[in-house]
Amino acid sequence: AWVMDGEGHALSMVPASQLGAMTAAITKALPNPPPFRTTGESKTIAGLSCRIYRGSLTAIVVEACITQELASLHRFQALLGTPPEIPGIPLEMIITVQEPGKERVTITQRVLRVTAGPVDQKMFVPPTTPSAPSGKR
Repeated sequence: AWVMDGEGHALSMVPASQLGAMTAAITKALPNPPPFRTTGESKTIAGLSCRIYRGSLTAIVVEACITQELASLHRFQALLGTPPEIPGIPLEMIITVQEPGKERVTITQRVLRVTAGPVDQKMFVPPTTPSAPSGKR
């Protein structure tokens, strides 16, 4: 499900049961992912430190900020799409596609908050009617 906020940001919600299939589809579409190398840079996202890695192919540049501070989640590394040579969990992924003669498209996924504890199941129920950005109907 996609939900758009009043500022025009889209939020995607994917059931955990579908993450594996989604990762498989991406792997099939991109059978040879770009090799990732550390940039030597780091930053803090949602209170966690992460190291920045970058990889590129002809028209695609991927930048990922990977943390090792969530050791209990490392077993989900493959499910989250983190390349095996980069141990950790992605807190941010920026994918930029620039095909010749086409408009550049940038997709950013970023963790906003990390909390521990039970999760209310209502959190996984999408709204019945997504709202349009304010002023745009």
